[in-house]
Amino acid sequence: MDETEIYEIANTATAIQFQKIVNKWMEEKLKKLGCHSTEDLTTAKVKVPLKDDLASWLHGALTFMHRQNEVIRDLTDATAMLKDGLIDSQGSVVRLQEQLLANKDEHLQTLQNTVKSTVQSFQETVKEELKTYSSVVTGPAQQIQTLPPQLLNDVVKQVVEQEDRSRNLMIFGLPEDSNDSETLKEKVADMFAAIGEKPRVEVTRLGKADVDNGHGRPRAVKVTLSSSATVHQLLMKARGLKTSEVYSKAFICPDLSKEQRTERRELVTEQRRLAVEQPNMKHFIRGGRVHSVEKS
Repeated sequence: MDETEIYEIANTATAIQFQKIVNKWMEEKLKKLGCHSTEDLTTAKVKVPLKDDLASWLHGALTFMHRQNEVIRDLTDATAMLKDGLIDSQGSVVRLQEQLLANKDEHLQTLQNTVKSTVQSFQETVKEELKTYSSVVTGPAQQIQTLPPQLLNDVVKQVVEQEDRSRNLMIFGLPEDSNDSETLKEKVADMFAAIGEKPRVEVTRLGKADVDNGHGRPRAVKVTLSSSATVHQLLMKARGLKTSEVYSKAFICPDLSKEQRTERRELVTEQRRLAVEQPNMKHFIRGGRVHSVEKS
């Protein structure tokens, strides 16, 4: 390979190829000068070649230096682009962090509103019950004498039961096995974890255990939580169980009183009747009533 071919290749080679060409060129020139490396070079050895050879070598060295400058410039531009890309990536990270903080604040605000709404609802209930009690106490003496003696106890009991029930949930369809008494709390915890919640719970099965356990219908599970706000949060996420492979047949509902269960049963019966009579409509229960809308 002559000098012209080497220079042409160097002008079109990649950075790695260019380095190999330079090394090969240097080895050839040092060999002609009788040197093993650049450390062996002396002024006397460089004077040996003819002027034409030295001129050709000088031309080659200048060509390589020019090409090397171009490679350095390309690497500098590539480094600048990488720095710009890094800055853009850091900006994206900052924006994502800001969005995460905003979502966290929004979630906290929603939870605060839920707690506030629950507390207000309970306060209104207590006020109404106290009004009832006050009207009885401040009424005429003969009217008080004709009232049932258990009225006050019933009012207090109703308020206490309502508050206790507001911290409860009912789970239906949760599988039951022979080791259920030992594993029930863990089962409930895993179920809540499937919808992204990890509350502290107390759990118990309701009703008499089936002797053929594992083959009959599983008993309902009563779950007691730390507050009614936690109950509300779980009820809001309960629909996520429908997409779960493990808990798709289980469902969560509030702990209703006997009167509320009777009312709910009547609404469900009406909903099923309408589903048969009006199959082209969508029927659902909301606000203590059965609503019907056109199917989309």
